[in-house]
Amino acid sequence: MTLLVPSLPAACATAAERLPKLSPAHQRILSSPDADLHQLARWIDTDPALCSYMLRVANSPFYGLSHKIETTSDAAMILGRAAVTSICAAAMLRAIAMPVHVREFDPETFWRQSVMVACLSAQAAPFCKVGPESAFSAGLLHGIGNLLAAVSGGLHGSTMEALGASMAASWHLPESIVEGILFSAEPSASAPLSVAVHFGRCQLAADAGMAVPELAAPFPTITAHEEAVAQARLAYESFVADFVTGAV
Repeated sequence: MTLLVPSLPAACATAAERLPKLSPAHQRILSSPDADLHQLARWIDTDPALCSYMLRVANSPFYGLSHKIETTSDAAMILGRAAVTSICAAAMLRAIAMPVHVREFDPETFWRQSVMVACLSAQAAPFCKVGPESAFSAGLLHGIGNLLAAVSGGLHGSTMEALGASMAASWHLPESIVEGILFSAEPSASAPLSVAVHFGRCQLAADAGMAVPELAAPFPTITAHEEAVAQARLAYESFVADFVTGAV
């Protein structure tokens, strides 16, 4: 069954045209979940900024290698598919968000909160029976509708989730990711990615002191929930540190 994604309101569609465009490398990597590491490396090679960043991360102290990595193929093998996809998604979102300077929108805070939701979503993924790569991407992009609303001056009768899903669909991202964004406020068992992203959103809100119902819904025990949150926070700190050090 084909997912029906709402169309962008006219004002939002106009605003979307003003946002930086995805590079072909970003779009191919994020829309091709079955591509192997060699294919990913070839696509990365076509984007000098992304290529440079991948090499910086692969050579960062986090991986503790005794020799220098000089090719994207070697970087992809060291990092692994999940990391390559996550880095590409985060680089894409940062490239889109950072040039946005409008009232009451802080692009750096937006990007960091999106990464935190992505890390939390990825930790919830096994309990939702979805892949951590897809959960990371859906969690990372769950708030893209807020960015679009900031640029267009409002939701214009839509919702953050619908705007975000429309943007993701326009980038030809997998339907499961579009679905995960669209239903992230009211998750459904028939859209398991939405359950993972909903958890990430709720945990972020809880960490900010907001009251959130059913926070540990995807987890069988409180211990599993606490361990997932702890791992997500470690992943977030490492990811952001590496990313800022080698930012594209």
